[in-house]
Amino acid sequence: MMKDDQILILKGDFNAFERYYLEHMNRPAVQARTYYKDTGIFQILRKIHTHSGLPLDSIWYGDWKQELKRYDKIIIFDCIPDARMAKYIRGKAKKGARVILWFWNPLLDCVSKKLYEQTKGICEQWTFDSVDASTYGMNLNNQFFFRQDTVSAANEYDVLFVGKDKGRYREIKRIKDFLDRNGICTYLKVVRDETTPSDAVADVVLDKGMSYESLLELTKKSKCILELCQEGQHGITVRTLEAMFYCKKLITNNKNIQQEALYDPDLIYLYPGDREKLVRFIQADSSKTEMRNLDRYTFEGWLKNFDRNLNMISNQVGGLDT
Repeated sequence: MMKDDQILILKGDFNAFERYYLEHMNRPAVQARTYYKDTGIFQILRKIHTHSGLPLDSIWYGDWKQELKRYDKIIIFDCIPDARMAKYIRGKAKKGARVILWFWNPLLDCVSKKLYEQTKGICEQWTFDSVDASTYGMNLNNQFFFRQDTVSAANEYDVLFVGKDKGRYREIKRIKDFLDRNGICTYLKVVRDETTPSDAVADVVLDKGMSYESLLELTKKSKCILELCQEGQHGITVRTLEAMFYCKKLITNNKNIQQEALYDPDLIYLYPGDREKLVRFIQADSSKTEMRNLDRYTFEGWLKNFDRNLNMISNQVGGLDT
């Protein structure tokens, strides 16, 4: 982050996770705002309009649209339906302002790929996924999290997983059964969705999700965090960073984590690997977790990376406006 830069960040607030990020990103020089103003009873009408592709969707934008000339950088998270907001901001921002579209989800579906195509030449395009960066010619930054008070709490669980099923129930059940047989205390839950099998057992399934704050409380009380990434995802995830910032060990199937500066085989286990080694990894002392250097993965580090990691901006029409 350039000294004295004024930054506007726009993202959704549709669940507790998104709201947690919004609330923690505000700084004296950084304003984090929701895409749209609170529309009360007109929320359904707003959603229909903003997702229809029809013009004049800016009538629903938040009050930030009146202040765009203030900002040197405007960072838009990727949960927008199309390029209209990016076009509006590019047209209203001051000369020289950087407009950045941040893909913090992999380009795995037609919606995200359409957004990528529509915004080429309008704004800078950045991603956390190294394969997407290479495939689509985007700039690379890492995911980020927030510094935590690391006063340790007593561990109630050896291994924690809570997440939408997304076809992971069978694997989570296998892991739980194996760890239970080896005396490992687990809290492994998938949140029921359309992929959850009809014969799923109740002790592995939650019928509805928990608040993000509740998940973080469970994280504090767990020794290891389990992560099972989607097929085709290569970048470091927020779940990884939750584990790191709360000084927990991590069990992950993301082999690409070996390329990250935070990788340490004493603290990060590559799943599946050898099952007996997995048990020893979980049981081993975890005091080394507090020695990590996570500066680049903090919110402040993430902002600085937009200046450090410039590699193709000159090829993006919406980038450095001179």
